[in-house]
Amino acid sequence: GLCTEIPEGLEAYRVIKWEEILKLSRSGTVEDFVDPKCAAAKELRTCPITLKKLELAVAEKSSLELSLNKTQGELLKLERLFNSTQEDLVETKNDLERTERNLNDTRSDLENTREELETTEQELKNVTESKCPLVKGNLTKWDIFYTPPYYNKTFTRSLYQQLRTTWDEVSSRLFGVTMSDPLIKLIKSCGDLP
Repeated sequence: GLCTEIPEGLEAYRVIKWEEILKLSRSGTVEDFVDPKCAAAKELRTCPITLKKLELAVAEKSSLELSLNKTQGELLKLERLFNSTQEDLVETKNDLERTERNLNDTRSDLENTREELETTEQELKNVTESKCPLVKGNLTKWDIFYTPPYYNKTFTRSLYQQLRTTWDEVSSRLFGVTMSDPLIKLIKSCGDLP
């Protein structure tokens, strides 16, 4: 009929062709007529194609939604990692600042200690070069009076007895002993005279 499409293989058997009827002259009022049944039939013929396209579009939409959800999940993980890294960075910067302050304090302490050491070394050098009579090579028999029991103290009969007793005890034990650096150091390490 009017709405049926003719397959190409049957085209040769069509006797009356609608296209030819439309080309004929007409008389009277002629309006184009579209049978609603034909429109529905045409839609039905294109419907499977449209339905396939719709199914493909829905499948693609679902796939895109899954991909979007996965990407959003990964984005949230990266955002948490980024925030955690920023917190770690702030903490590391604070640690670095504390370490730098400690380092500066330590440098200052080291410089102060160096200055004190240089001062002490200079004082020691001055004492050993000229001022200290107890330095090896400058000793006399009177240097005992530079030791703590006698130095800057009034010499009394008690100190005299102590000196005599101590010297007698020590000197009697030294007979026959060679006076060497190790022996002198040992005697000095024994402490103050009693």
